[in-house]
Amino acid sequence: MDATQYFQSYHNDFWSWEYDDNEIEFDMIAIANHTFIAYKVYVLEILKLMSPIGIPPFGAFVMAMYASGDQDYESSDALNDALDNIKQKYTPIDYEPAVVLLKKINKLPHQLKSKKNKLLLLQTLFAGSHNIIGESRANRIFVQLEKGEHVWSIVADKKDFKVAVHERIIQTLTQINFKFPTTDSIAEAMSSSTKKVEVAEEIIEENITIQGGDLATQLMLENKTYQLGSLIKRLWSGLKVPMQHLTPGQQPMGGVADMTNKGQIERLMLSEFAYSDDVFLMRLANSEALYIEREIPPEENIYQRVLLVDATIKNWGNPKVYNLASALAIATHPKSKDECKIYTLTDTYTPVTYATIPEVIAAQDSASHVLSPASAAQHFFEEQKKA
Repeated sequence: MDATQYFQSYHNDFWSWEYDDNEIEFDMIAIANHTFIAYKVYVLEILKLMSPIGIPPFGAFVMAMYASGDQDYESSDALNDALDNIKQKYTPIDYEPAVVLLKKINKLPHQLKSKKNKLLLLQTLFAGSHNIIGESRANRIFVQLEKGEHVWSIVADKKDFKVAVHERIIQTLTQINFKFPTTDSIAEAMSSSTKKVEVAEEIIEENITIQGGDLATQLMLENKTYQLGSLIKRLWSGLKVPMQHLTPGQQPMGGVADMTNKGQIERLMLSEFAYSDDVFLMRLANSEALYIEREIPPEENIYQRVLLVDATIKNWGNPKVYNLASALAIATHPKSKDECKIYTLTDTYTPVTYATIPEVIAAQDSASHVLSPASAAQHFFEEQKKA
């Protein structure tokens, strides 16, 4: 099996490759009715990490990713409607066991479905399952992607629906459902796996605030904020943060800013005293002697940076993601010592906190139908003048 066969999409299937905003390349996966699941780069990263135990049929993987999201599966009809449509048109296969499994996954506690635990969940579910693609074949698929072949334009061009491919997906999920009869059995299997310590660390991390450089890594482990985290690390490589003198009294003195032929006697260059007495006095009399111009002592320059992010309707989509990523990159740069405050501008200005992942997600979701942030910015500056 090659990459085009593995990632191929089909007409009337329950999932498809979709555009995000760039309209250049299919860069995300969606359930029927355009219900977002995950970005392509995030999916590929998880599949690569799963490759040592083998990777499941792509459709089964997509279903598990969908079920492990934050949405309530019981109240979401997107996937069930798509499966019913397939059942009516193509195959009378029994979907009930597969749907039951997806509900079990969806009912797992949030901490077992987020960050690194999502990878552990998927590894636990698909380890040793039917129709698994072994490590060697999986590696060949990723090698083919790395070679830059035109895989994505091929797989996004939908082919006629293949019943055999679809039934293999459902058989895989059905077998896993029998393997894990309850939601608790999935959680217990995750806890008893070889990565038990990793699970415990993630559960504890939920209540730990994020400091400095850790933010980008943590954001990349969350599906909703993967783009932000990836952009922050790229922006760091291009940021030049000015040196800050936080303790001016302890700065070394004695640097030379310039040389001049005017100055006080104690600032004469030592080389002047190497002349004979007559020449030395002649140089002094004719203003030819050289004096040292000392550097200005460093001053404390601790400032507060304020970053304003436009969240009005003209800035929705990718521009807002780039703006927020730039603000977070400046605020959390490892060399940055200044206090940094971020505000989103809508019909008013709202302070942004970024100590935890949910706070970053809330800032990312902040949006307004207002056409311009001008009034919010004006109100902000007026308030700053009063302060």
